[in-house]
Amino acid sequence: MRKRAVLGVLGLVSVLLVTSCATSIRVRHLVPSDVDVSNHRNIAIASTDMYLYPRSGMLPPWIRGYNDTFFTLNSGFNSDLNAKVAATSTAYLVDAMVNTDYFTIMPHETTDAYLTLGKSGKDAYGMLRAQGVDALLRSSITYMNSEERIVGRDIKEWVTENPDPKDPTSKVISYEKVTGRSYYLEQQATVTFTFTLIDLRTNRILATNSFTSQKSNDTYLGKTVFAKGEDSRDEYVRSYSSGFAPSLFPLYESMIREFPAKIARQLAPSWNESRVSLMKNKPKADVGPAYRLAEQGNFKQAYELFSSAWRQRSHLPSGYNAALLLEAMGEHTEALALMNQVYNRSGDPKSHTQLLRLKEVASQQDKAMKQIDGTFTSLDGEVRMTQILTME
Repeated sequence: MRKRAVLGVLGLVSVLLVTSCATSIRVRHLVPSDVDVSNHRNIAIASTDMYLYPRSGMLPPWIRGYNDTFFTLNSGFNSDLNAKVAATSTAYLVDAMVNTDYFTIMPHETTDAYLTLGKSGKDAYGMLRAQGVDALLRSSITYMNSEERIVGRDIKEWVTENPDPKDPTSKVISYEKVTGRSYYLEQQATVTFTFTLIDLRTNRILATNSFTSQKSNDTYLGKTVFAKGEDSRDEYVRSYSSGFAPSLFPLYESMIREFPAKIARQLAPSWNESRVSLMKNKPKADVGPAYRLAEQGNFKQAYELFSSAWRQRSHLPSGYNAALLLEAMGEHTEALALMNQVYNRSGDPKSHTQLLRLKEVASQQDKAMKQIDGTFTSLDGEVRMTQILTME
């Protein structure tokens, strides 16, 4: 009897979990690039110019310990850091542009060779055009800064003790007591990356952008445990055994890795993915299998069941869900038409929200397709110049 009751409760819980969680499906559509460069899809990519440190811009070779600790470390800065950052930026930028499947790319090694000839008086742009190149993508690290310091932080613990055990009137108290100091190496890096896309025929700037990012990292070095009595001494515990600070390069690498994807989205159409929730089966209709099919990714079969319920009984959730399933199958025009029909018949606020979203999706999809087939028209001479700042 008890076993049956437990099974019944578990079954009820399962039903509640299933019914309380809305079914969601993945949808995706093309998003147009910020700048239309559909007539400049053969591009040459130059190596990223490295940042040139000012004379006072390099870090000292060692990091002083905090004034109450014995820790001293050699700096994580290396003299070739700027060159490594520039080379890594080049590699990430080339990969991002290749992965758009939108551009034909001239490798940076070949591009650099032509630009070197240009420095000796040759017509580098003319030679690039002769190779079928429409535009030149140049980039540079325009700012780099690093900071390193060792800091101490109090170690606090709640203790209960008698301030004066010899005094019978003294009361035991609890309070937060500083029992030691922890020491950390704080490393912070800042970098600015700039790119410019140039029309080789007119020497006009098609797009330019600047990204600035800052990240930091803490490394635990050790601690000092304060003496607990007059007869004891402070205890020094060193956890970081190396005499060299961690390299600053990983901080810079993590920042410059993020920039090329943003550049690719500015210059090439891209896919946007999201999840949308199906409307719950209220008022209830015999479409339960359709929800399970949608969860399993069988969108065509789920659509047919929902569509049938909408056509036969004007069941609002079914019409709403059928439209979203059309979107999931890439039928954006049909999805918009069906959601418009659902809203016009029902006046449902959720349907109206989705209708507005699907109109924007259809518009973006249309613009992106026109960019891909080269029929998109934009304002002549348009240049996008923005600066993006990210901090961590």
